[in-house]
Amino acid sequence: MRRNIGGFTFIELLVALSIIGLLATVIMAGAEATRKSARVAQRVSDMKQVQNALDLYYANNKAYPSTSGVYRGVCPGFNGGGAYTVNNGLVIPGLAPEYIIAVPVDPQSNITSDTNCYLYTSNGTDYAFLVHRVTELRNGSSGASYAKYPELFDTVRPTWAWKVASPGGILW
Repeated sequence: MRRNIGGFTFIELLVALSIIGLLATVIMAGAEATRKSARVAQRVSDMKQVQNALDLYYANNKAYPSTSGVYRGVCPGFNGGGAYTVNNGLVIPGLAPEYIIAVPVDPQSNITSDTNCYLYTSNGTDYAFLVHRVTELRNGSSGASYAKYPELFDTVRPTWAWKVASPGGILW
């Protein structure tokens, strides 16, 4: 009886495919965590850039760009009113391009809902700039926690938003 020793058995192929599938799953899970961390880092960077640009604007104009106390943002589902476009600084009037190249957009912004978008309000004297309904915060992600970024704590929306504000805008 002659045996063919040149190939793999069906069981060996199934085991190999199972191992490859398991490794692919582990790698994809790690990649998602990395993408989440990158989105969180981008939001923190965006908030600090806008805060710095607002400070420069205030230093030059002795007032913040006013929205007459109305929130402006790119959240179509946001019922606070305001302009829902971010082109050329319309969310924060007069800020771009002189003080910041462009007002940033959340890396996970969803224009069909009111999640993951930046909102701004100001009466000219004070301002609040917030990341509205952060998905990572609502899902309890450790990478997006207030413990890691206490300076972004939003006392009004503690479970789903981050905020930078002037002293008078902290409670908005």
